[in-house]
Amino acid sequence: MSEKLQAKRVYKSENFVFSDEKLLSEIQLKIFFLKVIGDNEFIAKYGYDFQIFLCGTGLFDYSFAGYKEIYMLKNEHWTMSSVLHELAHSVKRVRKNPHGKAFCNRYLYFIRKYLSEEKSEQLKIQFKKNKVSF
Repeated sequence: MSEKLQAKRVYKSENFVFSDEKLLSEIQLKIFFLKVIGDNEFIAKYGYDFQIFLCGTGLFDYSFAGYKEIYMLKNEHWTMSSVLHELAHSVKRVRKNPHGKAFCNRYLYFIRKYLSEEKSEQLKIQFKKNKVSF
């Protein structure tokens, strides 16, 4: 499957599951980010020194991640699931297929651990329904 098709299917699945998710304020976003990266299990698996950058709408068209850093565009992406999505990218140096199987499994794990088992199961169902490779 092409990288673009996989990404499109991941986004479609997310949009269905998290369509009613509450937008966070700047402080709520930062607190949630710090909670996740400060978790002992997270640190043991991925290390520390992760950073979050909050970007205005004039700088980028979408939120994205680099290694150990996430850039959150101030718009509909200021949600817990978006933070977890970008962190799932940022914990590994990935050059090919950024929404591939390894990403999807990390993302499902993060959703289960830091949001809820219910949302993780819903996302897994949507991944299956939308033929996401995970």
